[in-house]
Amino acid sequence: MATATAADEMPGGLSFGIITPEFLDMLGERCWGHFVLFRGLVARVKGLLNDLSREETSVLVEGEVRLAKLLEQLYASRYTNVALDDRGRLDPDEPRSLKACVLEAPLRAKFVFDAHERLDTLRSELIPAEKHLAAQDWRAVWEQDCLEQSRYIQDALEMLCKANDESKGNPNVLDVLSSVKYWLNRSTALGESERPLMETAFEMISTFVGVKDVSETEEKSPALPEVDEEPNPDGDASSLKWVIRPDEMLVRGLDCVSFNSNHVGKWLDATVAIAEMGKVVESEIADRDAKAVAEMWFQLNHPNIVKLYGVCHVGDRPFFVSENADCGDLREFLKGRSKEKWEKLYKVSLGLNYLHQHRIVHANLRCNNILVGSDGKAKITGFRGSLTLEQLDALTVPSPCEDVAWEAPERLVGKLQSLPSDVYSFGMCIIEAVTGQPPWGYLSDEDVRKHVANGQLPRRPREFSDSQWELVEWMCRLDPSDRPKMAEVARKLCRFAGELGGISKSKDANVRLHVTAFEVPLRQHLTDIEGAITKCEETRVMNTAVHARLTDILDWLENASEGDLPTRETLSNFSKILLRFRGCVEMTAQQSRITRLSASRAGAANNFRFHEDLDCILDLLPSLTPSPIHVWERMWEQQQKQQVQHCMSKLGAIAEVSEDEECQKAIQYEAEKHVTSYGVDQRDGLRALAATAAMTSKLPDWYIAWYDVVADRFDVIGEGGFGRVFRGRWLETDVVVKEMIAKQDEDGQLFREEARIWYPLNHPHIVNLFGACDVLPPFFVCDFAGNGQLDRFLLEDSNKNQLWGLLYEVGLGLQYLHRRGVIHGDMKCNNILVTVDGKAKLTDFGLSSTGERTLQTGAVRWMAPECLREGGVASF
Repeated sequence: MATATAADEMPGGLSFGIITPEFLDMLGERCWGHFVLFRGLVARVKGLLNDLSREETSVLVEGEVRLAKLLEQLYASRYTNVALDDRGRLDPDEPRSLKACVLEAPLRAKFVFDAHERLDTLRSELIPAEKHLAAQDWRAVWEQDCLEQSRYIQDALEMLCKANDESKGNPNVLDVLSSVKYWLNRSTALGESERPLMETAFEMISTFVGVKDVSETEEKSPALPEVDEEPNPDGDASSLKWVIRPDEMLVRGLDCVSFNSNHVGKWLDATVAIAEMGKVVESEIADRDAKAVAEMWFQLNHPNIVKLYGVCHVGDRPFFVSENADCGDLREFLKGRSKEKWEKLYKVSLGLNYLHQHRIVHANLRCNNILVGSDGKAKITGFRGSLTLEQLDALTVPSPCEDVAWEAPERLVGKLQSLPSDVYSFGMCIIEAVTGQPPWGYLSDEDVRKHVANGQLPRRPREFSDSQWELVEWMCRLDPSDRPKMAEVARKLCRFAGELGGISKSKDANVRLHVTAFEVPLRQHLTDIEGAITKCEETRVMNTAVHARLTDILDWLENASEGDLPTRETLSNFSKILLRFRGCVEMTAQQSRITRLSASRAGAANNFRFHEDLDCILDLLPSLTPSPIHVWERMWEQQQKQQVQHCMSKLGAIAEVSEDEECQKAIQYEAEKHVTSYGVDQRDGLRALAATAAMTSKLPDWYIAWYDVVADRFDVIGEGGFGRVFRGRWLETDVVVKEMIAKQDEDGQLFREEARIWYPLNHPHIVNLFGACDVLPPFFVCDFAGNGQLDRFLLEDSNKNQLWGLLYEVGLGLQYLHRRGVIHGDMKCNNILVTVDGKAKLTDFGLSSTGERTLQTGAVRWMAPECLREGGVASF
């Protein structure tokens, strides 16, 4: 079998340097059979090139460049790729061949129609109207090409039906039949030539396989993954949501793809990374298939984890399709960027902490499994050998060590992977990232084993300060039980990164600071915080410690001499910390006592971060002589243990736990998502509480507890009839918090439906939803698009040249939604955001649905005419 395209060679050679008539003649000769639709298009390109030759040289060059780009996009499209047999005909035994040819005929026709329209635009922009030569109406040519395509496909179907009887049971044939029925029931989407084609195809195939009654055939959308399950009403992503059909993919050089390679391909015309499952070293996990890896990886949703879009099988080879982090691996990226090292490592620690909170051992940490995206974010990948703690418990033999220099001592003597072994490996990654060299240099594996067996670490590099190297030594202790948890590592790295109040120095955090604190005196804010603290006896001691430090710093600021006054930025950051603390305390005070008790773990963690932020403020105030209240770490550790233990014992004694739904959710959430954050002696108590508070249904995958999110409600990014949008922090990561107005959805059903639809959507041009909370007031937690709404972004003159590229990306996102059976229902520019690296992404799925439905509401100016009629139905 061969794979052919309408353009096996890219434009090159040129009369002027880019496109030659000979090249176009060659393309024209290939426009027959499956590629006949492109015949008229290639002829028009040739004619336009001839017209451009009469223009000035600059116009000719610009025209040829734009034509070459158009041809390249045609070449990259899945519509020009199809599997052929050795004689250049459709191969009926190849799934992509028959399905792509028949089922995509309407889409292919529309694709070529749009290309013709782009040629019209190009001609009008380059050649003055008075010079336009009379030309044949291309629409008539296009319609004739569509007719020729239909005839060719019918001939191919006749060949299939003349094949031996073994083909009758071929699942690909039956799948084509069900998908053809889908098109027949949507006749408005078919052109004049496609409707007869689908009718003929259905008749021929149904006769061939022995289906006498049309009603016997199940309708299946060719645009959806082949999933038989109904969506889970609780919002849990089906295990098959990650299936990507081969006809959606375009990948060249598959033989060069490996699991660790960053091979680039196209998925629904969007750029993605491709990696093959590959072979795992002989062990008990050698039999892990792509499904097992995909089910674990697909559920991971964090800014510092490479996003898995799905798995595509080409024959018997599974390929992982993920986001394209195109700035390379961490070690290579950091060369010449020494100032970014600790910030990037801090972000990686947040991703690894997220994995550990979800009871996942990565088991293969090294810098080539940490990538950097065009948005500047460091992200963990390489999940081929990753396992949950439950899966590890079932193993009897550990997997062999693949990269000895990064492996923990216990792994080198045959012990299983574990969370502490991940911490050790990450310590080696820190050495690698900071020095730009492997952690043990270029010692042999045998020598490394000897050094590790003797309890030795690599020699301290000169790039490390005392405190930085002490962290590495702590992470790499010989006894796994002596190593820190990842949450503790993240806190140390945060200090080294010099981060303050959640404001990152990375590329994605170029956001103005809202100094709204000065509209109300800071002293008044502290008084209000003190009042809220007294309402929460459960957290009073720990909150009072933070309040005392805030008060001491404010006292000094109010009395500082002119020469000692801090910069405006330092004062703004202090007010930002104060306001975040106020929002956190007041949010806690609004909850019931039983809910506050169940949130003790998160409350202590948030307090730790506020203490760290205030330490950074002190570093910027050298003239302030710190009082003893600023020596807080040991005191915090004691208070944290006492607070969590006290709250758990109180919860165990309250009979209402089993009747309070919010408390049940919080306890179940802690047991499922954060059990590793508790001490060993506290875990049994937590599990016992979870059993007492057992809910009738599982928490939805999208659920985030309210106390895990610190929203800065004084830092409003946007607001409207739907609610308000704030900056915030989730698991120490900067996020956007979209708080909804509950009055418009009193039972929360609309909110949960939006979360159910939005959460499993994974695409380069869809805003990432990290989770949602349906406790009043309900809110979504999503990624931050630093350049805001599309219409506002384009108001800047310097951005206007990006218009059509951004709209093209919007089209890719919308195409993905439709291929997954989702109707957006509210397409307008303020629901299209632009990221810091200039990518367009769709958001706001409040009016979205997974099928045609009667329209409820929406922005009238953007609605299609049919939606404005009484009883109008939203559709693709």
